[in-house]
Amino acid sequence: MKNSNEPRYKIDPQGEEITFEELISKYNPLINSAATNCKNIYKLRDCDIDDLKQVAYIALFNAARHYNSEKNVTFGAYAKTCIINTLQNYSKKQIRMSEDVVSIEDDDTLTTSTTDSPETQVVSNEYSKDLKKRINASLSDYEQQILQLYIKKYSYEEMAKITNKPVKSVDNAITRIKSKIKKLL
Repeated sequence: MKNSNEPRYKIDPQGEEITFEELISKYNPLINSAATNCKNIYKLRDCDIDDLKQVAYIALFNAARHYNSEKNVTFGAYAKTCIINTLQNYSKKQIRMSEDVVSIEDDDTLTTSTTDSPETQVVSNEYSKDLKKRINASLSDYEQQILQLYIKKYSYEEMAKITNKPVKSVDNAITRIKSKIKKLL
């Protein structure tokens, strides 16, 4: 006998109510397919398929909670639309977040490889020096300190301790730094 305390969802005007566990079982093929397609379409190399499935499960849960059979749309069509839209939004957000990450690991990051011609290397080195000067000129003393700690891979908590500032202040500084560097690039 099913647990009577578990919430039940009516997804079919003529059908009976089902539990979320039963709903997952019924829509698991759709979730697997949608998550895999989303990962491939948006080329989400750094995103685990299980993360996408979790996002899809949440979308299915919300679809079951908000479904209204009086709208003349089947639950299957409604759930599929909710899952796909949620996965697309999540994927686009992941892409935006990865584009916002500015990698400045060390001084060599902004220089070219040694296979370039000497002229190209000189121009590139000059550009790198100029860019570094512009970055430093655009950052406050605090932001410069945070950038140096960030490059050295300190955690936000460690940076907060070193600078004697709250973690939120460190997070805000890093956001400002990334924004300023992105504008300069």
